[in-house]
Amino acid sequence: MKPNGVADFSFDFLHRSSGGDTAWKVGNVCGIVRIRFLDHYADALAVNSTLFDGIPALLKDLRQRRLGWGVVTNKAARFTDPLISQIGLEDADCVISGDTTRSDNLVKLAQGADVLVHAVLYVPALDRLVARVPNASALRTSIMGNQTSVEDAGWVAQAAGIKTLVLSHFVPADDPEITDQMWIDAAHTHFPGPVIVGKDLMEI
Repeated sequence: MKPNGVADFSFDFLHRSSGGDTAWKVGNVCGIVRIRFLDHYADALAVNSTLFDGIPALLKDLRQRRLGWGVVTNKAARFTDPLISQIGLEDADCVISGDTTRSDNLVKLAQGADVLVHAVLYVPALDRLVARVPNASALRTSIMGNQTSVEDAGWVAQAAGIKTLVLSHFVPADDPEITDQMWIDAAHTHFPGPVIVGKDLMEI
């Protein structure tokens, strides 16, 4: 492999390397490779992508019967949106994707909903989070490119006319310096309505 600006290295080198400065360098190289791979993946994802055999006929039948259907994927929105368009699934009743930055599509889909559950990032704590790993710079770039700040989650809720905003999938999830009230106050930057800090097994 030869990432931009990084000397050649082999998988054997990665396997043998551990500890000290070498581990730090390997971590940063892996972070660079990951970002380059995902950029290439985003560019090529919708090229020649098609539905599996039988799915077009199934969707046609569902549409004729006026039965609701949706798409669930673990891909982040930057990958989901172009793929949905490429394979003709824009009329899905629901699309659930993975991590995303602030999305105008989500605002459209969530219009007037009683509750919006949104993943959130607390940006002031990001440097503390990435400082724990060797590829801090690459990880920070990746997180910022695939997560929504808690303030932006509040903006989405306000723009969509949401009644109650539920915060979930916190980044970072284990920073003792961030209180529930800090999450709520940040969400209230743009959203004046009720904000709930989601917990495991919570019922709303």
